[in-house]
Amino acid sequence: MRETITALASLLAGAALLGGAAGPASADVPNPLRTTFSTPGVSFGESCQNGQSYGVKGQYGAWGYFVDGCTVGPLRCPAARGCLAKMHTSFSLFRHRGERVTQNARLRRFTYEGQVFGWSDKSCEGIEQCVNDDVGFLAPGQMASVQCNGVYGVIQYLNEGVNACRLEIVLL
Repeated sequence: MRETITALASLLAGAALLGGAAGPASADVPNPLRTTFSTPGVSFGESCQNGQSYGVKGQYGAWGYFVDGCTVGPLRCPAARGCLAKMHTSFSLFRHRGERVTQNARLRRFTYEGQVFGWSDKSCEGIEQCVNDDVGFLAPGQMASVQCNGVYGVIQYLNEGVNACRLEIVLL
């Protein structure tokens, strides 16, 4: 019995480690629009956005219509002096009717081996659009990723929402 409990605990611990490894969040759209950018010697990054989406009412316990977002990264810091990981996300509605929106965004930081060692969450609220910004330090070889998703309220008819996530790695 004790061996079974020990084996189960080891299995669960391993699963937790795998769950913390770099990868997309479970609420990501399957085929977001992705773009990369670079200013040699200064910074580089990636952005993604979902297509216009009606969302799903109450999904994951949302107060309104949940619109899946996307994840960018992880991107690695190549600079010997370290890097800044700059997050910029936004959520906006296609039709402008004065509807309330919110967005949650997370900047994750990973060791050079790919294990999560820190994160910060940001949330915004607005009418038709809101934005989140954050910055974190990365030591050489460490990585960062950004994930975002949004929610909107319906005044009369369904709307369509778009999440945009951007991660820029600034070389120090």
